[in-house]
Amino acid sequence: MSKQYDEVIIIGGSIAGLATAIALSPFASRVTILEASSCEAFHDAEAGAAVQLSDNGLKALQFLSADLLQTVLHHAVEVQKNYMILPSGNDLYDTITLLPPQGTRTLMMRWGLLRKLLFEAIPQDIFCIEFDTVVKDFSAGILTATREDGEERYPISDRTLLVAADGSKSAFRPTPLQYSPRLNVKATIPFSNLPPHFESHATYSFLGNPEVACFLGPSGPHHYYWAISLATENPEAVNLSIDQLIARLTSPETEIWRELVQATPPHKVFFQPSGQADIPEDMVHGNVVLVGDAAHCMSGSYGQSACLALEDAVTLATGPLLHYTPQRRQRCLDLQAASQQRATQAVNVKSDAPQTMSDWIYQWDVPTACPPENSNGPYAVIG
Repeated sequence: MSKQYDEVIIIGGSIAGLATAIALSPFASRVTILEASSCEAFHDAEAGAAVQLSDNGLKALQFLSADLLQTVLHHAVEVQKNYMILPSGNDLYDTITLLPPQGTRTLMMRWGLLRKLLFEAIPQDIFCIEFDTVVKDFSAGILTATREDGEERYPISDRTLLVAADGSKSAFRPTPLQYSPRLNVKATIPFSNLPPHFESHATYSFLGNPEVACFLGPSGPHHYYWAISLATENPEAVNLSIDQLIARLTSPETEIWRELVQATPPHKVFFQPSGQADIPEDMVHGNVVLVGDAAHCMSGSYGQSACLALEDAVTLATGPLLHYTPQRRQRCLDLQAASQQRATQAVNVKSDAPQTMSDWIYQWDVPTACPPENSNGPYAVIG
């Protein structure tokens, strides 16, 4: 970042928003996050599903805070093996196939816990978060948001940076979200009833037919995530009951997923329509910048959403705004294309199918730091 701001206003307090708050805190007198959820929901470490952190995301965390990285490593579980369960209709354990290694260290943890740790790492002396705040409009230099007690207006001057971290449905991205005909259902829960042949530090995928794909793995000590991708004609119509979800799991190989779904409180189940949006030609418009899914919404087949959000935050902190789009856009375009290809291949995967080479995804490095110009503000590169 090459400019010192009076205030950085971040719309959205998810992984992207909080990481950006940490990264840009040396460059602002004040950092404000406008968060739509309640204070109680925000601090729920059990919220959401699981987060995958590969080498690129871990490098970004190291830049943000060495202490934060160590805390994340303490609460996460490193995945040691990846298995695919092939359909047989008979004995489940005869169909488990070990997949080639991914070429990266992969850690899994609870999404809500990572959000909590990021929040705790933000310098509190310049930071505030406003809960139950929904952004309504941004025009003529005024950001308008609604809260329970009425409407709030935030003047956005040249000395204010506005960061859109409001997710896949961002109102600030010029390109619309395009849904694919799939609905993703997922959760993470405490669980200790894995079958004897399942390993606690391994992930499992069942890609039996185009209608249903299932995934499970660790999400922290004594926690597991499960995810089910369903073919659907209308992914936006999230009206599936737990019983209806279980009814879609008819194969003998999906018995463990039926148990996991039944063990999950309904309010902990997260429904997410699958989709992506064209990545804008410019991720910066004046003093508005896009980060996270607001900038590069794509298929989750590589599980890189959190890592890309962390990369965004670090890239913003290590150079002027005019460098942000050139450093981020092509990488995100390449990963979006690779993710779409992988999602398409997964529908009819076979045990002897060639594996997509993806090592380049994890070989991201922190950009060369550029010290602030014409600024007396603090600046530090950690790690």
